[in-house]
Amino acid sequence: MSFYKKELTRQSLTSDEFLNLLGISIWVFNSNISFLIEMLDKEHHNTTEFLRRDLLKLTAGQLAGLSKKTEKYGIKLREILGEEIATLFVEIIDKRNAIIHSTPTGNDNLGYVVPVYYGKDTIYITKEYLIEFIRLNDKLSLLIYNKRNDLKK
Repeated sequence: MSFYKKELTRQSLTSDEFLNLLGISIWVFNSNISFLIEMLDKEHHNTTEFLRRDLLKLTAGQLAGLSKKTEKYGIKLREILGEEIATLFVEIIDKRNAIIHSTPTGNDNLGYVVPVYYGKDTIYITKEYLIEFIRLNDKLSLLIYNKRNDLKK
């Protein structure tokens, strides 16, 4: 994998392992967004007025209904999927925001650079943080999958 680094950028990068975990983190999060959209769109569930093409334009926070302007999506999400899924989704969004908005610091930890998020709390985006994020996304995916199967019954 490392042969791509020199071809793509001259910027210094962290270890292949950390970059791989970072990529997996983004992938599983985006996959869950797609799964949530499937659960909310009119084409899959006649219980909503939301069209897939409109839902695809929303940010994760908008989909979760985190603003007054988009709260109708969060209300419908809770109505269809339940409080546990909606709450976990918001937790995952917060963790994803820390990952996306973190900055590489140059601090070396076990051979890789640790990015840091300077939000209301300082969060170090370590290998363990990314693995936990991936596991939370797996939990969310399983919960959605089980809910979809329950709705089909």
